[in-house]
Amino acid sequence: MQQNQISLSHRICMFGSLQIHNAGGPLLLKGEKSRSLLAYLVLHPRHIHRRETLADMLWPDAPPDRVRRNLSDLLYRFQKTMESVWLLVDGETIALQPNANLWVDIWEFDELIARNDVGGLERAVELYSGDLLPEIYEEWILAGRELRRSQFLSALESLSAHHEAQGKLQQALLY
Repeated sequence: MQQNQISLSHRICMFGSLQIHNAGGPLLLKGEKSRSLLAYLVLHPRHIHRRETLADMLWPDAPPDRVRRNLSDLLYRFQKTMESVWLLVDGETIALQPNANLWVDIWEFDELIARNDVGGLERAVELYSGDLLPEIYEEWILAGRELRRSQFLSALESLSAHHEAQGKLQQALLY
């Protein structure tokens, strides 16, 4: 299924630069910390995160009394820009809202890589439009970025070998 054929009302693309879409079109999430928070939540979708943990991650050098206020301000701006359907927020925790209408390129990429079949690998290669969020320089993203890059290169190698074995040398060269 091509990305432009996806009919889900909420889409997040994390390969290349961060792109967010809702039913009304593209959304612009302003601020490095807002984008980092969303990226972190998307990369850890089945977890409920403590506010203190997220705040310390986003502002590691800020004074403790300021960190929680920074996070509250960030969440207020985030929810003003995004719809309330994106996050579950309470007094102590934050999580990505489990929503059947949310499609994320990296989630599909991970599923396709895990399938390890030719069709899945071809689609995964199509999805990989660049490194995972290259505009985010936080240390927590480096391992995920390198993992996806390695998986992409392995998929290219597998597809090249597959097409070469079938005598499709032109296709093998493309991969």
